[in-house]
Amino acid sequence: MTIQDLGSIGELVAAIATVVTLVYLAIQIRANTTAIKAEGRRAGLAAGTPIRVALAQDRELARVFNTGLGDFEKLDAEDKTRFAFLMGDILANAAVAYQEVELGITTESEFAFQRDIISPFLTAPGGRAFWGLFSERYSKSFREYVAREVLADASE
Repeated sequence: MTIQDLGSIGELVAAIATVVTLVYLAIQIRANTTAIKAEGRRAGLAAGTPIRVALAQDRELARVFNTGLGDFEKLDAEDKTRFAFLMGDILANAAVAYQEVELGITTESEFAFQRDIISPFLTAPGGRAFWGLFSERYSKSFREYVAREVLADASE
């Protein structure tokens, strides 16, 4: 066996090792991507927890929220502020989740969970009033999504 033959064998072994390494890295990247997506979903759920806990524990806050959903104009100035902050937090969570759709991190079908959370709030009379006052604070693409997928369904 010549030096050239040994060199050829070495190149073959190196090529096989490279392919094995690339396959291993592809598997690791896929696993990491799945873990990142799962963590994003957990973070999204965790972001809404303080709102749900506050509404569940504070009877007065729940009253403000329910009254605001029914008729935003029935609220006094302080309660309108409280209602607006609650709705703002709920919709901010959804807007961030929608941004993940735009970035390709998740799909619109996976985002349906968020849509189902915000739909009853935005289609209520007070939710529509909130959206009319504050929708410009959200990205254009999120506003278009809400108009197309949430509000359009409610008006049919």
